Parts: sequence; structure tokens; C-alpha cells
Amino acid sequence: MILLREAPVAMPSEAPLTRRTALQALGAAAGVGLVGTGTATHSRETDLSASAASAVDRTTDWPQFQGNAAKTGVAGGGPTSPDIRWEYDPEQFGYGQPAVRDGMVYVGYAEQTDEEPKERGIVALTTDGEVQWRYRTDPNARYLSGPSVSDDFVLFGGLYRSNCPPRGAILIALDAETGEEVYRRIVDAPIAGAPTIADGVVYTVAPDSTLPEEGLLVAHEATTGEELWRMRTGPTGSSGYTSPPVAVADGQVYLVKDSLVALDGMTGEEVWTSGGDKRLKGDHYNVPAVVGGTAYVGTGGNGGEFYAFSTDDGSLEWTFEAGADQFDAAAVTDDTVYVPVYSIDTPPEGVHALSADDGSQQWFTDESELPLMRPPIRGEEYVYVGPAALSPEDGSVAWTVDGDNDSTAVAGDTLYLGGESLVAVGGE
Repeated sequence: MILLREAPVAMPSEAPLTRRTALQALGAAAGVGLVGTGTATHSRETDLSASAASAVDRTTDWPQFQGNAAKTGVAGGGPTSPDIRWEYDPEQFGYGQPAVRDGMVYVGYAEQTDEEPKERGIVALTTDGEVQWRYRTDPNARYLSGPSVSDDFVLFGGLYRSNCPPRGAILIALDAETGEEVYRRIVDAPIAGAPTIADGVVYTVAPDSTLPEEGLLVAHEATTGEELWRMRTGPTGSSGYTSPPVAVADGQVYLVKDSLVALDGMTGEEVWTSGGDKRLKGDHYNVPAVVGGTAYVGTGGNGGEFYAFSTDDGSLEWTFEAGADQFDAAAVTDDTVYVPVYSIDTPPEGVHALSADDGSQQWFTDESELPLMRPPIRGEEYVYVGPAALSPEDGSVAWTVDGDNDSTAVAGDTLYLGGESLVAVGGE
């Protein structure tokens, strides 16, 4: 069954949006109203608990960016060869970051054309590549975030043209089984990335349309879309499309702005701000990861330093100086941090493996050896960086997947890659 639904939408700004920014950015949902007619029809509680951050949980699903709310980027399997099992590209769309849960793959798509309006939406497939439903947005939609998936819902944000009132964007929840729209919330800012879901709450970050130099972090109840709380992030916590998603672990929300801030997940009250004179500069690249009582995060353009902070009080545990400028999201095990760094002015670019205990470098793979750099995923046998599989022992490239696909998810023994098409690598 293919379900096509037209969705009336609200519009924010027309700022330039690159493909890389669109796939990696995160904005926010500032829920201030309800449009449409859907209400929550499922009674099961959302179960994406982040309470396992004290030890790395190797998940067999990949329901949101970096696999879980704590953003650890660690998977329980992954393919051992670059063999493509199936490819989905019947209508020449481009595909974003996949999410995988309960035998289903959910991914955002858009027509690959320079002309507007273009078709955009979410498509749901089985892990065998069979389409179950497709949700299509209104033609005024300009961008959709990657989806995040709970027990019952597929949640994502939208970015729309500012000349279409009401000014703002929307947070949409779809029934995960049918693709039917359950609810939508008008928000007073653009949303440019996948929300973080934890313990029944959806957390999103966005620029504030009333105060352009500041941003918002907003928490919604996942089942109903009810706004629970909001806070202003400050001028470098959210700037347009360049807003990293929050990490959530053990009831605390970790927000990157000038510093790393820990908040109470239920109330939004500040618990601590990271110590030391460390300017992080929140950017869509530097997403925090939380493992074993430590929060790991790098700078988003203020000099190439990567930090480990105690989740108890925000005190600095160690610093790694890369020499380049801007860190991406990391994959973190109990022993090792795998993190890419990009150069704005100062090379080298590439992927670092660091000791999780003291930040000492274990190896470095130069960007020239990789087809593309993306947030890494630590699988059972390899570290997956976009279409490349790296040895966790020395960072050497074991193999790469052919094609122009770089947005990754790992579930079971399969690597899913979005890009020019959606491909499944490995598996039976």
C-alpha cells in the first residue's frame, strides 16, 4: 500500500540550504498551536529510554540520529562486505538520514530538481525494501528533517517558504504503521533536523523568529504533541540551520551552545554549565554523546578542540587538540571515541580515534583516504564512516560501497545509506 497525503503547512525563511547542511542540521519545534485534524490514537507509551548511558548499549535498531537519545553512535552489528542487497530509487528522488525500528526503514525524500515546488515526504519500507506507505507534504514545503521513530510515531520537522502564512514551521507525527498524520504543531521557528526522542518526550532546537540572534530548545510530549517547556539557548546555541541536536541520558538533556549545558529533562531547569573557558559554538556538526558518566563534544568552529566533561557537575576531564577547526558527531564506546574533524582554515581533516579515558590519540585516518566524511557508527566489526568501513584497530579502510550515498544507519547486519538512492548493504 502506498499512502499519499497532502499536508497544509506553515512557512519560515528562504535562507540558503546546502545538501550537507540539510542532512546534518537540527532545528527545533516551538509548539504553539495545532493545525489539521489528527489526534493521538495509540495508547502505548513511547519507549526510547536514555537511561542506559552508563554503559554503551549496542542497539539492533537505529530509530534516530546516532542511534539513540544519548547519541552514542554504537550499533550491535553491521555488514562485513560492501555488497548491496537492495536499492530503492523508483522516481529519482534524493534520500536523507534513514531511521530503522521494528523491521521498518523510514527516510525523508525530495525530488532531485532545481525547480520549485518539488515533491518531498517520508517513505516507509520493510527491511527487505518493500514500500509500505508514503507521506507526501504540501508543495510549499521546502525541506523536511530526517525522521525519528518511537514505538508508535514517526516524528519530523519541516522548513517552508516564508511567503506562505502563517509564518513558522511544523512538527509532524505520523502513525508508524500506516503513515496517517496523527498531529502537527505550528512552531515559531524553522526546524532543520531530526528531533531527539527520550522517555516519551521530543526535544528540538531552533532559531527564534522573534529574536533572530537567539534560539529555542523546546520539549513536547511525544504522544500528544503538548508543549512541556521551552528555554532560550542564547546566540550560539542555535543559529538558523546550524543547530546540533541535544543528547539525553539519565534524565538530563545536554545542549551545546557557548558551553555545554545540562538541563533537567522534565522541567528544563539548568543543572550545570561546563567548566573552564571553553567556547564550543553550537553548530550542526558538534553533537554531544553521553557514555559512562562523561559527555563528549567538540568545538563547532572555534578552534579544533574536543572535550570530555563529567555529567555530574560539568567539570572538564580532558581535552584533545586536533589542529583543525570543527568536530562532527562522535561514536563512543566504553574505551574509544571515534570523531571526524573538518578544516575551515587549518588542516588536516579526517577521523580520529581517541582514548575515552584520557583523550590520547589511538589513530588518525586522513580525509583523502575516505570517499566522504560523515558521523561514524561503531559496528560489531567495523567503524562505518559514510560508505566506508574502517578497521577499529588502526583506521585503515577495509572497503567502500559504490555510489553517491552517505547518510548512514546501521540496524542488525545491514548498513542503510541515503543519498542519490536508498541502499541496503549486507544482510541476508
